[in-house]
Amino acid sequence: MSNKRNPASFSGLDIQGLDVDVRQTLLQGAVPNKSALTAKQRWDRKRKRRTFDLNPEVIEALRVIAEEERISMSRLANFLLARAILLYFQAPDFARTLDESKRPVYTSQFDWVLEAPAVWLQGIREHLDALKRRKNWGVK
Repeated sequence: MSNKRNPASFSGLDIQGLDVDVRQTLLQGAVPNKSALTAKQRWDRKRKRRTFDLNPEVIEALRVIAEEERISMSRLANFLLARAILLYFQAPDFARTLDESKRPVYTSQFDWVLEAPAVWLQGIREHLDALKRRKNWGVK
């Protein structure tokens, strides 16, 4: 007989007919004590996480800069996005670049797809290549 826990039962109780939330609570274990959470755990629960589609060059640049500055990639991305948003609001040239980078897309959710200009991505690649060459100086 296997020692593996049968997901259909909990302590001999058949949980298949139970409410989904009750079943999840039973399978996860004890309900967390909110007063016993650390400050970081409370902060993590409050903050909103999002997933973004980023070009590989942008991800690599974030990684390199974060390592160089000894900060987290997410904090760096937040900082740089905040600066870009401020530029968008303050600089008409920046907003015009946004208009030039849009192309129509035929989906029910969005009217436009926005792509980073190739010149920007090429510039990022050149900087990353220069950093790699600089790190490899004197390495045989």
